[in-house]
Amino acid sequence: MDQRLTRILTDTEGSDALMPFMWVMTGADTLQMVSMLQTIKSCGMNAACVESRTFDDFAKESWWPLITAILEEARRLNMRVWILDDTHYPTGYATGEVDKHPEKRQLHLAEFHTDVIGPRRVQQRLHPYNPEDRLLGAVAVRRGAAGEELEADCRVLKVDPSAPYFSFSAPEGVWRIFQLWLTHEGAARKNAYINMLDPESVKLLVDAVYEQHYQHLSQYFGKELAGFFSDEPSFGNTFLKNRATVPDYHHKTVGMPGLALPWRYGLEETLSQKYGADIVGKLPLLWYDGDGSADVRDVYMDVVSALYSENFSKRLGNWCRERNVEYIGHIIEDNNSHCRLGGSPGHYFRGLEGQDMAGLDVVLTQILPGFVHTDHCASVGAGYVDPLFYSFTLPKLGVSLAHLRPHMRNRTMCEIFGAYGWGLDVPTMKWLVDHFLVFGVNRFVPHAFSPIYPNPDCPPHFQGGGQNPQFEDFKTLMRYTGRMIKLLDGNRVPEVAVLYHAEMEWSGRPFMLDEYVEQTLTEAQIDYDLVPADDLESPQVRDGIWSDGNASFRLLIVPQAQSLPRRIIDRINALGESGVQIVQVNTVMDCLNAKCVALERLPEHIEALGLRKVKCIKKEPYLRVLQVRSDGADIFMLFNESVTGDIDTLLRLPVKGRYSFIDLLGSRHEDRFSPDGTVPVRLSPFESAVLAFGETGAAVCPKSELNLRAEALRAKWEIALADCEDMDTFVTVARDSELMAVETLRPGFAGKVRYTSYLSDAQDIKRVELKGVGDTAQLIINGRTVGRRICPPYSFLTKGLWQEGENTLTVLISTTLGGKQPDRFSDCMVSNPPGLEGPVIVYR
Repeated sequence: MDQRLTRILTDTEGSDALMPFMWVMTGADTLQMVSMLQTIKSCGMNAACVESRTFDDFAKESWWPLITAILEEARRLNMRVWILDDTHYPTGYATGEVDKHPEKRQLHLAEFHTDVIGPRRVQQRLHPYNPEDRLLGAVAVRRGAAGEELEADCRVLKVDPSAPYFSFSAPEGVWRIFQLWLTHEGAARKNAYINMLDPESVKLLVDAVYEQHYQHLSQYFGKELAGFFSDEPSFGNTFLKNRATVPDYHHKTVGMPGLALPWRYGLEETLSQKYGADIVGKLPLLWYDGDGSADVRDVYMDVVSALYSENFSKRLGNWCRERNVEYIGHIIEDNNSHCRLGGSPGHYFRGLEGQDMAGLDVVLTQILPGFVHTDHCASVGAGYVDPLFYSFTLPKLGVSLAHLRPHMRNRTMCEIFGAYGWGLDVPTMKWLVDHFLVFGVNRFVPHAFSPIYPNPDCPPHFQGGGQNPQFEDFKTLMRYTGRMIKLLDGNRVPEVAVLYHAEMEWSGRPFMLDEYVEQTLTEAQIDYDLVPADDLESPQVRDGIWSDGNASFRLLIVPQAQSLPRRIIDRINALGESGVQIVQVNTVMDCLNAKCVALERLPEHIEALGLRKVKCIKKEPYLRVLQVRSDGADIFMLFNESVTGDIDTLLRLPVKGRYSFIDLLGSRHEDRFSPDGTVPVRLSPFESAVLAFGETGAAVCPKSELNLRAEALRAKWEIALADCEDMDTFVTVARDSELMAVETLRPGFAGKVRYTSYLSDAQDIKRVELKGVGDTAQLIINGRTVGRRICPPYSFLTKGLWQEGENTLTVLISTTLGGKQPDRFSDCMVSNPPGLEGPVIVYR
C-alpha cells in the first residue's frame, strides 16, 4: 500500500479512465483534430471518445483518412481511442442505412378501438394507420359500467384483412372493440431508426459501422482503438393517438392508452408461449387496466427487454470482444425511465448486459449541488427532475451492474457535464465528480471538446477556443479525478441488496421506487447494491451468504409493493429458505416470506443484523462514504455533499490501526492512528478526503496545522482585470479598495481577476483561507504560486513562505465564460458573482 500510495500521489502519467468526447464535424481539418487530441492529453486524460457531431461521411470514404490520423497520433501519445457508433447520437440510425431498407425500421403494435352497447349487431370499418399496416387481430372486451377498465370476458373476432369491414354481435353490456395493428408508425425518430428487437435490423448497424471500421482499421483494434460507444439507444416509441395529457419522454410505458408498443413480426407467438396461452385476446390489457393486466404487462416487458438485450446489447458486445475491443455506452436513465419504454429499453440491467462497462450519464443540469431533497429547475424533459433519483438511484444503477457482472471488472462509466452550459464552473464540476466517485463510479466521459468556438451545441466545450479562463482549473480537476480513480481502485464490499423495481412498475400496481430505500441507506452511510430479479433465479448461497458476481449479500430488501410476478416471489422465498435475510419495506405482500420493516427503521434493523459497517455518532445525511478493498488495504472516500454546512463528527469504521488521511486537492497527507476504528471527520462543503488503512509510510505532503488563531485580514487591494480574449494583459480597475466582486465594475465580465495587497508582519501566518470566491483561485506570495484551489474550501498552507518586512499577496480568480457566452442551458443555474468578495482569513 505504501508504494502504491506514493506512486498515486506523485502520478504525472494521467489516466485512460478519462475519455472525453472529441467532436468531429464535416469539413474537419486533420491537423485540428490532432491538436485537439494533444490538448486532451495535456489534461491528464489518456483516452478520448471520437464522436461524429456531425460528420456526414461517417464510416464512409472521407472518414478513414481522418480517423486514421487520429489513431496514429494516439499511438504516438500512448492514448486510447473510442468511437461513438453512429453518424450522430442516439445510436440506431445505422448511418442512414435504415432509409434504404424501410422494411427493417421500427415496428410497433398499435390499437384502434370503438365502443358499443349491446345487445346489438354492429359493423366496424378496418382502421389501419398506414396502407402497409398488418392486422394482428381484432378483440372485443367487455367493459365495466364506469371508466375504461376491462373485464375478463374477451372474444377474438374473425376478420378478413382484405375486406373493408368486419362485424360483431355484441351481447348485453358495454363492449370495446379493438383492432390490433402492426405498423411502422409511432416512432419518435420518424422511421429512420433500427428495430432493436429484430436481429436483421440490428445487422444494418453492425454492417454499416462496426464491420466497416474493422475492414479499414483492424490493425488498431485492441491497441489504439479501444472500442465502440453506444449513446442512448432505445425503443424510441411514442403516442399514435392524441391524449389530454401526454407524459414526457421519460414516462412512456405499458398501461398508457394510445402508446405504440415496440414489436417484431412473430412476437405474439413468443408472448403466448411465455404466457401459457394464446395472448392475442389479452393484448388490450397492455394499454388498459383490467383483470389480468399485471400478468400480461409483465410477460410483454419481460420478453421485449430480454430481446433487446439479446439482439442489440449482447450482439454488439460479442462482436467487439471477438475482435479484441470493448463495447461501452449508456441508455437514458432519466427520472427512473430506465425500466420503461420510449427513451429506454425497458430494463437497465438487461439493456447494458452486453457492455464491458456499466454506463450512465448526467447532463442538462439534472444534478445541482445541494438539491438532494428539493426539486429544482432543469433543462431536461419538461423542466422537472426527481432529485432522489439523481442523488441515489442513478449512480447506484451503474456501480451495481458493474459489481454484479464479473466481465465488467467493476468498471462504471459516467458521461458528465454535457449541456450544463457555459455557466458551469469547475467547483460544480468537482462536486459532480465526487458525487459519482463516492458511489463507486470510476470511468468518466467529460462532454465535450469541440473544434468550433463558440458552438451553441450543448456547451460547455472545455478549451473554449483558447478563451476558457478556467481551463487550467479543469486540467487540475481531471488530474485529481484520475488519481482518485487509481486510489479507489478495488472491490466494494456491501452485504445488503435492494431488489430492482422494474417488475413492480410493469404491473401497474402501486409500489415504492427504489430511491426511497436508497436514500434511507445512503444517508445512514450503509452501502448496498441494486439487484435485478434475474439474479435471483439460480442463487449461490452458503452459510446464509448469497454470492452474486463480485458481491456477497446477507440481506435482501424488497421495496413496498402490492404485486410481484409469482416467479419472483418464489425466487425470493427460496433465497430466504437458504438462509439469506429477507425484509419488505412497510408491508409484506401475500405469499412472500419476509420480515416487515418500516422504511425509517431499516438502518436500525441492518445494525441489529451486524451488517452496518460504518456509523456516525450523530446523523449526517450529507456525508457520503465509500469503502473498497484493494491489495490488503481498506480505503474509504468521504464527501460532504452539503453546500452550506460543515461536517464535524466521529465515524466508526470496521477497521482500526494506522491509516493515511489524504486530501488530494488540498495537498494534505497525514499518518494517523485509530485504536478502535473511530476516526474524526471534519469536512467543509464540497470537501472530500480519503482514509487508507493498511501499511502507510511517511507523509509526502505538508501536514495541516491545528489549533491556530483565525482572524480576518485587514487590507486594501488593487483590482485588475484580464479579459478572456487576452488573459495575459491586466487592466487596473480599482486601487486602495475593499474586496468586491466585479460585476458592478464590468457587467458580463469573463476572464481573470487579480487582487493584490501588501502585508507586513506576516511571517507567522501558517494558513490563508479565501471566502466569497467566484469561482476558482490561485494564491501567490511574493511572486511564488502557493497553489490552485478549484472548489471550497479555498485554503492554502503558507508556513515558511513569507519574508521579513513587506510581502506581496496576490489572489488570482478565474471566472466561467458564462458572462461572455449566455446560453439557454445555463438558464437553470445560478452563478457566483465573479471575483473575490472575502473575507480573507489568516491563521497564525
